[in-house]
Amino acid sequence: MNSKLGVGIIGCGAWGKQHARVYNELENARLIGVYDINPEQTVDLSNRYNFCKMYPTLEDMLNDSDIQAISICVPAKEHYSVSKRVIQASKDCLIEKPITLELGHAEELYDLSIENDVMVQVGHIERFNPAVQKALRMVKEGYIGELVATHHRRLSPMPRQISDVGVIFDLMIHEFDIACLLGELKTVQGELYFNKDFSRYEVHANAIIKYKHNALGSIEVSWISPNKIRTLELFGLEGLIQVEYLNQNVIIQKDIDSRQVWFHKEEPLRNELDSFVKHILNDIPPKPDIQDGIKALDKCINFKKSAYKGLTCMAD
Repeated sequence: MNSKLGVGIIGCGAWGKQHARVYNELENARLIGVYDINPEQTVDLSNRYNFCKMYPTLEDMLNDSDIQAISICVPAKEHYSVSKRVIQASKDCLIEKPITLELGHAEELYDLSIENDVMVQVGHIERFNPAVQKALRMVKEGYIGELVATHHRRLSPMPRQISDVGVIFDLMIHEFDIACLLGELKTVQGELYFNKDFSRYEVHANAIIKYKHNALGSIEVSWISPNKIRTLELFGLEGLIQVEYLNQNVIIQKDIDSRQVWFHKEEPLRNELDSFVKHILNDIPPKPDIQDGIKALDKCINFKKSAYKGLTCMAD
């Protein structure tokens, strides 16, 4: 096993910069180089992180044998085309969410990963949030008894850097991924709100879900909130768990008694990339994998069908 994984980054915008920062901090990773269609972005990152390589073309990066794994941080509409080239070049990769915008494209990437013996992780970052991890463990260990209902809220002001998707593929996909960890979904239905002054895509959405074990769930996402809010409430027959993603607070309440749950707080992105690097170095398929990404994407697509047609759709 190599002591350090040689990594590259495709896409040097806001999220690519965060990946570069974390890779530069990890002891088991070495940032080899970066590529972006905007050369100014690559110069900025190269100067900031030990003058790593700047590739004039994507093909130049893919041909560099020093790069063993790649973070794909391009806009969502480019995930399929870029990821396809990376996988066909036999480079292990982390694809930021959503894995693609079309189910058929995601399934094609899965087939290509098998064909080219490539390991792929999908960037569902909240799986690496210690507060979320702690809450999910507490549910599994029976702290609140049988799970009855879940309530997700993910709200924020309109992001300047996103212009190719709406709140479903930007925000709701995170919460569908967490919902799938709580149980298998049976049905999904919802409503959308559009405002052309904000975006040509949906800017607010509400989903109602039903789990196969009969629990109910709701997911609210928005780009028209003045505040950034990330919360999850888990209702059980014997108590309630409240999670705040941003400050990583977890509170459990039973009857009139409530207490804060203590655990070690860590940066989710650092945990995510550290897990990716360790799995690739040890030749162990990382999680969440392409199939997890497909499951979350499929839930978003079914929700969108429901919202546009005013129907309740099967979640499968």
